[in-house]
Amino acid sequence: MLPELLAGHRGGAVSWAPDFGLGPWPRPVQAEALARGWHLSGRLEQVVNLQWAGYVVLCPVWFMDESEAPARLAWTLLRSEEDGLHHTLDRSGQRARQAACGAVELQHVYFREDELLHDHADALSTPLRLMDQALRQAILKTQLRR
Repeated sequence: MLPELLAGHRGGAVSWAPDFGLGPWPRPVQAEALARGWHLSGRLEQVVNLQWAGYVVLCPVWFMDESEAPARLAWTLLRSEEDGLHHTLDRSGQRARQAACGAVELQHVYFREDELLHDHADALSTPLRLMDQALRQAILKTQLRR
């Protein structure tokens, strides 16, 4: 996916607040275990960069094990063309339109076990929060200059 993102053929979409304010951290979608993967279902609100040419969305997933093992939170990357993945753009605000912001709905999206981005959410969540804070500061500085 990285070459497509770097070349600009796809948008990199993130699932947290588009105004870069103090929005809520995204609610994870639910994973239903299958033989060699999962079905993902849920809704991500305020996802930014939902480009018409295609996008890859960073998605938090709550994995429930059928065994005695505890449930875990992990991160996945999902392509916009996955069966069962649909998005709607929010056209209510100027910033939302500029950022191609909207909701992503997942209805039994098949996800293979070898596509898991990171199995320990805490290890990836900290760098993502730091990146989010840095982006917020950069955008605020840009807005203040205007």
